[in-house]
Amino acid sequence: MDLPRQIAAAVFVIALLVAALHLLRRCRIGGPMTRWGSGRRSRRRLETVDRLALDSQHVLHLIRVDGRELLLAVDSHGCALIERIGEPVEGARGKGAGAC
Repeated sequence: MDLPRQIAAAVFVIALLVAALHLLRRCRIGGPMTRWGSGRRSRRRLETVDRLALDSQHVLHLIRVDGRELLLAVDSHGCALIERIGEPVEGARGKGAGAC
């Protein structure tokens, strides 16, 4: 193969890759771990506001879901809803209250 033909083949392959990427983005294929879209960034419904490790197995998470904030306690056995910010959960201070 001569050099111009090799360069043309490389350009063709790169063009195919770019076209495939454009098609995947346009069709919103890519799974939940990618941030592909149609160029617009959608507002995320779930986000971690803060995290506090109490020890090696106990962590508090402040989570925002659709504008509401939740305080979760997480350990090796599971998680519990401690409080909805601004509105306490019934029996939230007891064990297993509002289990996740």
